[in-house]
Amino acid sequence: MESVDLGRLARRVTIVPPKGTDATPVLVYERKRKKKKGTPLFRGMDKMVRRMMEAERLYAEDYLRRHARSNEKRKDGWIRDSFYNNMRAGRKAMKQMRKMLF
Repeated sequence: MESVDLGRLARRVTIVPPKGTDATPVLVYERKRKKKKGTPLFRGMDKMVRRMMEAERLYAEDYLRRHARSNEKRKDGWIRDSFYNNMRAGRKAMKQMRKMLF
């Protein structure tokens, strides 16, 4: 029988004999498990850093959107609204970070 790579289609293929026979089930294919990369000691820290970077990206995107909107509304609007825009974007990022940490 040829070896077939089923990839993500199946985890395991077993041939089950008909009822009433004494034959045992035969395992034809079993997917290899992927090896986890990275030291187990650093996995938690990796997850935390990644989530913090996602929150920072959210902050930057939100601030830039508010910055552009303030500039469209008024002349030099980004300067006038800078404190407010910064505060709002920071609040949104903190909310996202809190969601991720707990």
